[in-house]
Amino acid sequence: MLEDHKVDIALSRPRSLQLGRTPHEILLIDALDEAFAKLRQLAESGKTFRGTNQHGENQLLADFELEESTIQILRKANLPARIISEEHGEVLISTSPQFTVHMDGLDGSGLYLKGGTESRFFHMIGIHNDCDPSYADYSSAGFIDLVSGDIFIASAGKGALLIKQNGVSLGLKIKESFAQKTRVHADESICANYGYDWNELQRIGEPITIQCCAAKFADLLTGKVDLVLEGTRKGNLEQIIAYALICEAGGCVLDHKGQDIGTQKILNYGQKEKLPLIFGGEIRRTQIFMNNILQRHY
Repeated sequence: MLEDHKVDIALSRPRSLQLGRTPHEILLIDALDEAFAKLRQLAESGKTFRGTNQHGENQLLADFELEESTIQILRKANLPARIISEEHGEVLISTSPQFTVHMDGLDGSGLYLKGGTESRFFHMIGIHNDCDPSYADYSSAGFIDLVSGDIFIASAGKGALLIKQNGVSLGLKIKESFAQKTRVHADESICANYGYDWNELQRIGEPITIQCCAAKFADLLTGKVDLVLEGTRKGNLEQIIAYALICEAGGCVLDHKGQDIGTQKILNYGQKEKLPLIFGGEIRRTQIFMNNILQRHY
């Protein structure tokens, strides 16, 4: 664990100074707060295009710089880790890594670029034990709403929390009963790509669309939606990080067979194929809903 290694980091922010924080939580909260500050420092220059990333997508200065700020915090902390990120690709902090860090510098960059009062975008980080972890091998994971400053964070066996900018912490628990009409984060493109029946979803549910993965998961954690329909793509960074938060909040993440993906190896599962993933609350209710809308056979 991190306690065995020298930690050299200034704990200057009230949210990471609260009693009871684990070393990994301290690192994540400081890194998330630093990303929040960095984006404000960049101001409009953050929207400057600086090239393309490993997926061939346009890369903004903010995409790159927010990841860079987190990498530097992890370096200063001497965390023996391998980082896998959206913009930097793979970065080795240690020649003998003991942890794997997954990161998305600016999830929802299209909304950030567009601007407007309804825009939502996030910085996401997760720390997993081992260099070849399964989804369930998480230590800590979290993301920050880069508009409000709210932090969503979870650690293994400690539950999930929403930490407000003033340091107030609220426990997160995914509701276990659906509303009369199930509210689902999904769109027609997601359904087409992963075999969900869009017409049936519209009949039995209330689909809601937003182009930001972390915003979908934040809404599930806070009870604004009942389910999130997703799938594997681009290294699954957002899904890997969200798994820890959803599970620690009492929810589930199911594959196309209705099974929890916790035992699946991150570096193998869905890395070369598009597989559906459904994020929800109580497992049996989630399985029933999935069976009603999943039309493609895998």
